[in-house]
Amino acid sequence: MRLASARDFAVARGSAANGPRGFGMAPVGWLIGDDRAPAVLAPTPIMTDQVTYSTDRSRHLMRYATYVRRDPILKDLFAKLKRRAEGRVAG
Repeated sequence: MRLASARDFAVARGSAANGPRGFGMAPVGWLIGDDRAPAVLAPTPIMTDQVTYSTDRSRHLMRYATYVRRDPILKDLFAKLKRRAEGRVAG
């Protein structure tokens, strides 16, 4: 069993510009297109008494976004808002 810090679960590996702020968009990005928020399945973490996370591979899985491509997500949002403002159904 490996102990991990909260940072392991809160910040994506990769670009610092894709840090915690972008992760509020992860569920939306994943729903509108897998390529906008690529994800992996990982065991749910366990909070320890030392306020760190532990990994137990026998636990149920969660979908973990490894990266968030916020520009395409925002582009999609603004295109839908524009269509709505023009009286067309957003879709």
